[in-house]
Amino acid sequence: MLILAKVLILLCLFWVFSCKNAQKSIANSKSGNLEVPVETLSSTCPHSIKQGISGRVWWREGDFMPTIGDAVTGKNKPVARTLNIYRLVKESQTTKQDRFYTRIDAELVKTVKSNEYGCFAVELDEGKYSILSVEQGKGLYANSFDGEMNIFPVQVEKGKVTQIEFYIDYMATY
Repeated sequence: MLILAKVLILLCLFWVFSCKNAQKSIANSKSGNLEVPVETLSSTCPHSIKQGISGRVWWREGDFMPTIGDAVTGKNKPVARTLNIYRLVKESQTTKQDRFYTRIDAELVKTVKSNEYGCFAVELDEGKYSILSVEQGKGLYANSFDGEMNIFPVQVEKGKVTQIEFYIDYMATY
């Protein structure tokens, strides 16, 4: 009877610690191992613009492959970057080397820099735009397209601010 009680206690302890590790794993995978304390980041970046684009730029690197039982080991953190905003750009209007664009045959409308928390805001006229990050020594980067191969398309409507999340993930695996 004493052995059975010890086995039950061990099973209970195993179950409790397994649940705690599973909760940590779920939390880490949802946040992508955010390296900045979550409480310092609001869900949106503050801005004072009336019309344009606002958002946050994220740097991702490492392994984001889903696994059973282990937390995602990739890093996900806000980053300061220069963003070039062009009139809507199709993939066919570019020259690309590896993952980076080296030439864009479209009008560069504005350039904006995100702060250390990845936040940026830029006033723009109504219209459709493409956003690409400036990656020093590499070229321009974007990882999102629509069904017509427009690069990171963003629509700005009259009197509205379009919120985006821009991920720089060329050092990440999925």
